[in-house]
Amino acid sequence: MLVGLSAKILSTLRAKGRATRARITETVLEGAHVSGEELKNVQRRVYDAVNVLEALEVLRKEGDWLRLCAGPWLGGRRRRGEVERKRVLLRETVGHYVALRRLIGRNQTTRMTPRELFLPMLLVSVQSPVSIAVSNRTVCLKAAAPWTLRNDTQQLASLHLHQVCAEDLDLPSDLLALISSSHE
Repeated sequence: MLVGLSAKILSTLRAKGRATRARITETVLEGAHVSGEELKNVQRRVYDAVNVLEALEVLRKEGDWLRLCAGPWLGGRRRRGEVERKRVLLRETVGHYVALRRLIGRNQTTRMTPRELFLPMLLVSVQSPVSIAVSNRTVCLKAAAPWTLRNDTQQLASLHLHQVCAEDLDLPSDLLALISSSHE
């Protein structure tokens, strides 16, 4: 109901430019004969929808008037870019979570004690001898040949433990779809 009501509110504001809650309620109720408690319920739902749309920065209140925001929600690139960045971050985070769960499962099938988790925090790959000096906050590596440094996420991905599928997560399917889709 809130989605349909929000669509009517947006439609009204697009058509008129601005409107009051009372005018929006009249538009919502156009052709319907309601009174008393039912009218109050509709007014509350309009109030709820307006608050959600305002929180999403789709509209703004100017005294008693409501107006559509002229900002990024109305087709601007900034909001879509922000959503895509968050989608990428979510995809990476979920991939890391899945990889760690798989690593725990893999370690449990070996002869390790149940409380041990061997997680590669940094992996240095080099084809020549390396000298390593470690102090409290620094690590100094010296090698005669080029070397590669990987963090735990990169190493888990190289072990193919990071790929997400529905069986790996206890998440709603719509969140899994969001993770796997690219921006629209």
